[in-house]
Amino acid sequence: MKIDSESGNEKTFLNYLADLFRNYLGAVCVFDAFGNLIARVTAKNCSGKPTILFVCHGDTVKPGMGIEPVVVGGVIRSEGDTILGADDKAGIAELYEAVFTADHHPELEIGITREEETAIKEGWVDSETTCNVGIISLNHTIPA
Repeated sequence: MKIDSESGNEKTFLNYLADLFRNYLGAVCVFDAFGNLIARVTAKNCSGKPTILFVCHGDTVKPGMGIEPVVVGGVIRSEGDTILGADDKAGIAELYEAVFTADHHPELEIGITREEETAIKEGWVDSETTCNVGIISLNHTIPA
């Protein structure tokens, strides 16, 4: 949560996620022309099932620079005047943990988009880069 990722300033956070997905999930990661992260994870103890695309967003609303998370009474909160950044970083963390600990899953594509909080529009994920079946969105509005 500490990595700054206000809308338009997500690059460091998305690079961190690409390294995490490569190192711990064995993912092949690419960035599309807009800077969205697409991570491809091979199937694990599973075959013959369609690819599933999970979609989250990597940006946060303002004020989201200099976040200092603290634990108060067993609850994670922002120490200062910033947001905590749980939208959608909590969704990304839950997805990562689910994939990391799963004993089996089909091939996965994980899309982490930029600027969902301010500029999401049709074409937010490059259809040439991603699959088009089994989309599961975690806190996203899928354009019609």
